[in-house]
Amino acid sequence: MAMQLKHIAKVFVQLSPLSGEARSAREFLARATSRKALESNPACEVSQAIRLNGENFVEVTYASKQVVRISTKDLKIDDIMSRINGVAEDMDMQERLKAAGLDGQKVISTWNSGGNRERDMGTVSFQPRQA
Repeated sequence: MAMQLKHIAKVFVQLSPLSGEARSAREFLARATSRKALESNPACEVSQAIRLNGENFVEVTYASKQVVRISTKDLKIDDIMSRINGVAEDMDMQERLKAAGLDGQKVISTWNSGGNRERDMGTVSFQPRQA
């Protein structure tokens, strides 16, 4: 899974290298500091703290000022990436809806409605995922 920093303002990783639970935090830090990830958002600030005794976690501040802290203790790198990319994908979709002029508009669909009847699909609005 590729690391994209497009909608992320800051990334902070704290890890305890002597802990066997630091593997996913280390891998996340490596992905967040890769050339490709940094090129996706050069303004993103990536920092880390190494502690001999301490919790392993990733803290992400999105461009919307939302802050998500993820304890990496029992997580695999794909779980961490999925959580972080999920919020970024929601933000990207919101931008696309606004650009298309659909933000806040009612959506009607005839798909799978048994003929020509319309079904109210609800209103287009941004509902961030819960981390």
